Amino acid sequence: MKWTEVIKINIGEDRRSDLDHQLQSLLSSMNGAVNPPIIRLYEDVQNLNLSILLNWEKGKPKSWGSETGFFLVEALKVFGLVSHSVWVERKQ
Repeated sequence: MKWTEVIKINIGEDRRSDLDHQLQSLLSSMNGAVNPPIIRLYEDVQNLNLSILLNWEKGKPKSWGSETGFFLVEALKVFGLVSHSVWVERKQ
């Protein structure tokens, strides 16, 4: 089953450069993981919010998401308000 976790961060005013540095470190540490997700980063046009999408190709999602998603949420809370949601692909 394909599923996606969306982690959105409303970044504090002066935390952007710190966040970028920490995020680069976190994502590079995930490179060696078994069955890693496909990771995509999006930012809004005002550069105030960042969204991280973890796209999973296998497994059944839990309502709280994956360990990877939970780890990222906990590590990124210091940079602003974080929301985390889990989405499954809808069959037509």
